[in-house]
Amino acid sequence: REYAPVRDIRQLSVSFAAPPLRDPAVRASRPHRVLSHVLGHEGPRSLHAFLDNNGLITGLSAGPGIDASDFSFFNVAVSLTEEGLARRDDVLRAIFQYVSLLRSLAQDGDGTAPDPRLPAFHNELQSIFDLNFMFAEAAAPASLAQAVAKRMFDYQPQDLLAGASTTGPYDAQAFAHYLSLLTPENAIVTVIDRSLAEEEEGREDGVRAQAREAEWQTEKWYGGPYRQERIKEELVQLWKEPPPNKDLELPGTNDFVPSDFSLRCDDPDQDAPEAASVAAGDVPAPPTVLVEGNGGAFRLWHKMDRKYRVPKTTVYVHLVSPNVYSSPRAMMLCNIFRNVLGDELNSYLYDTTLVGLSSSITFHKTGMRFAFRGYSEKIPLLFDTVTERLLALIDEMEEGPLARPALARLFEKHRVQVLRSTKNSLLGKPYSLAGYHSALLVDERAWHVDHYVRELEDPALAMDECARAVRAVLAGRTAVEALGMGNVDAAGARDLAARVKARFAGPAALPLPDEERVRRASHVLPTREEARRIYGKNVAYPLVLEETADNPEEEDCAVELLLQAGSSQTLGARGTGLLLLLAHLGQRSAFSRLRTEEQLGYMVGVSFRNTAGRGRGITATVQSSAHGPAHLRERIEAWLTSFREELDQTPPQKVAEEAAAVAAMLTKRDVRLSDEVARFWGVIVGTVADTEEQRRNVRFERPAEVAELLREEEPELLKRALLELFDERMGAEAPQRRALFTCVYGQEAARKLREEREEAAEGGEEGGSLRGPGILSGEDDVSHLQSFLSTWPMA
Repeated sequence: REYAPVRDIRQLSVSFAAPPLRDPAVRASRPHRVLSHVLGHEGPRSLHAFLDNNGLITGLSAGPGIDASDFSFFNVAVSLTEEGLARRDDVLRAIFQYVSLLRSLAQDGDGTAPDPRLPAFHNELQSIFDLNFMFAEAAAPASLAQAVAKRMFDYQPQDLLAGASTTGPYDAQAFAHYLSLLTPENAIVTVIDRSLAEEEEGREDGVRAQAREAEWQTEKWYGGPYRQERIKEELVQLWKEPPPNKDLELPGTNDFVPSDFSLRCDDPDQDAPEAASVAAGDVPAPPTVLVEGNGGAFRLWHKMDRKYRVPKTTVYVHLVSPNVYSSPRAMMLCNIFRNVLGDELNSYLYDTTLVGLSSSITFHKTGMRFAFRGYSEKIPLLFDTVTERLLALIDEMEEGPLARPALARLFEKHRVQVLRSTKNSLLGKPYSLAGYHSALLVDERAWHVDHYVRELEDPALAMDECARAVRAVLAGRTAVEALGMGNVDAAGARDLAARVKARFAGPAALPLPDEERVRRASHVLPTREEARRIYGKNVAYPLVLEETADNPEEEDCAVELLLQAGSSQTLGARGTGLLLLLAHLGQRSAFSRLRTEEQLGYMVGVSFRNTAGRGRGITATVQSSAHGPAHLRERIEAWLTSFREELDQTPPQKVAEEAAAVAAMLTKRDVRLSDEVARFWGVIVGTVADTEEQRRNVRFERPAEVAELLREEEPELLKRALLELFDERMGAEAPQRRALFTCVYGQEAARKLREEREEAAEGGEEGGSLRGPGILSGEDDVSHLQSFLSTWPMA
C-alpha cells in the first residue's frame, strides 16, 4: 500500500495481524514486549544499527499499534532516507532477516527456548517495568482516572494500578506462536512518500516492493491519494526464507539497571529545614547557589528533594554563548551536530532510555543546553558518557570527510533531515504561522526559516565546518548556569559542579562579560500616530502583515491581532496580573461571540503573549475555512468593542472571582518532582541574558507576587484598573494602542486577493497597487518597518 502525502514524509512500515492484547494467552506473558525490545533496539549489530549504518533509515520503532477487541497489529516502522526509499527492498529484506534470526533462536523441535537470552530479556523487562511503576511520578488526576477506567474492562480491582505493568513468567510456546505471525503472508507493507504520486507509469527502477500496477484512489475521509495491490509471490518467498545476515545479532543485557535506591534526605547527617513547610503544604523553597566561580560566570544551583522522595536526580546545564545564534549558518550547523551526536550516542545510551534515564543536548539562541534525568546512582556515568563522546565527535569531524567517510555520510544524512524538518515547519496550520510571522517582526533579532534553508542547501556545507562551529561555542567566552535537584545532597552536587567545570569551565575558560551576552528585546509596535509618520496619513491601522500559507493544499485563512501592553519592566507585577486577567476574560468572551455565535471557525483563541526580552501583550486569533482575512479582521475588531461593553457591565465581585481563578493558576501546586524542577529551571535559565545585578536577584517568587496582588485588590479598584488598561492600550481608539494584524491566506483566498489588487491597479483607483500603505508582506517590508522601531526596556 502506497500513500502520497502533502508533507515531506518518507516512511515504511510492516504491520502484522495479531491477537488483541487483552487475549488471555497474550496478556499472561506479553510476548510482544520482548519482540518490541529486540526489534526496536538501537544498540550495536541491531536491526536499527544495520539499516542506519547503511544510510537507509533515520529512525526505527517496533511494537503494537492498533489494538481492537478481536485483533491488533504489531508494527515495525522506519523513517527512510532518499536512498532507503530507493532501496526499500533491502530494508524489507533486513526486517525479515531479523525476524528469521529470532525464529531460529526461539524454538527447536519440541518448542522449547534453547537460547537463554530470550527469557533473560523477559525478566529484565519485567524488572524495568517494576522499577518504573515503583518510582513513577504522580500522574495528573484526570489522566489517571481515565487510564484506570479503561483498565476496568480487563483487570480485577486489585490489579487496576499495576496490572498493565506486570506479567507472568516467560512462556516459550507463547513467544514462538506470536513470532510465527510475523510472516509476509500475514503482513501489510505501507510506503509513504509524496514523490510516489509523481512516478511515471511503467517506470523500471529495480524496486520490487511497489504498487505501480494499481490505480491511484482517493481515501474516503481525508481525500489522500493511495494505491494498493497484493504482495507479489516472489517477495513472499524471499521474505519467508531470507538468507542469513551476519551483521545482525541480538542485543546484550542492560548494564544500566540501577541498584541503589537510597534517599539522601534520609541520611543521618542531613537536617530537615524544609520538613515543616512541606508538611504544611507551603510553597517549596527555591534552589540556592551552592558553587560559584570563574568571575561570576559559573553558578551551580542546588536543592535536595525532601517532598517527593524518589531516588531520581535532574541536572541541567546551560552554556551561555553568543556563537550559537551568531548567524543562520552557525545555528543550522549546531542543529546538525546535535542530530549527529544523538545518532552516535544511540548505541551507547539506548539501554539508558529503557530504565528511565534520559539525556538531551539542544542549541538555543542564548547558547547550548544539556539535560540529564533519571536514577541518581547513574547520573554521573550518564554525564561522563555523553560529554566524552561529544568532545571526541568534534575531534573526529574536524578530521574531514576523507579521513572519516562513514561520519561524512552520517553528517549528510542529518543535513538532509534538518533541511526537511526546517521546510516542514512552514507547512503548519495558518493560525500557528500567523504567530510565527508576528514573532519575526516583533523580535529584535530573529532569522527567517528561508535563511536556514538557504544555508542548509549550500553544497559547501561540510562536517569539519560543523565541528568548528560547535568548538567555537565550547572554546569561546562562555558562562555556565547549572542546576542539580532531586535526590542529591550538597556533596553530590559539588561533585557534579566539578564535572561540569572540568568539561566546560576549566582554568583556561574565558568568562563571558555582560556586554557580550545575547540580548533579544521586543520591538515597540507603532501607535496610529507613529504609523502615520512612517507611512503617511492613509496608513492602514492596525498595521497588516500578509503572508500566504506555504502548504499548496491549504485553504483555511487565519488572522492574529497582537496588542502590545509593554514589558515586564514597564508593567510591573500589577500590570502583568491585569494583563493575565484581561486575557482570561477575553478568551471566554471571544469563544462565545466569534465561534459559538458567529461560527467564524473552530480555532478561536485569546491568550497572554510573551515576546522576546519579556515583552507582554495579548493576542486574539481566528482560523476559518469560510471567511477571508478582511472579514476576520473586521469581526475581531467588532468583538473587542463588545468585549469592552461586557467588562463595563461585569459586577466587580465577578471580576474579583475571575482574578482569584487566575491567581490559582499562577500558584498551582507542583504534583511531581519534574514539575518543580522545570519551574525553577525556567526562572534560572530565563536570566542568562540579564545583567549581573539581575542574575544575583533571581525572582522565583514573581508568580506568587502577581497572584497575591490579584487576590488582595479591592473588587471596585480591580475592575477600574482593568478598564483603564483596556482604554489606554487595547481599544480601537486607545491612545497607546500598539497593534498588528497578521493575516495568513489560504491558496484560493491569496489568488482572489492578487486578482482584486491587480484590477484596482489597472483601473487607476486611488491606492490601486498591490498593497496600500501599512500593509506589509515579505522580509523587506518587515525590515523597513523595524528600522523605525525602538525596543521595550528589559531592565
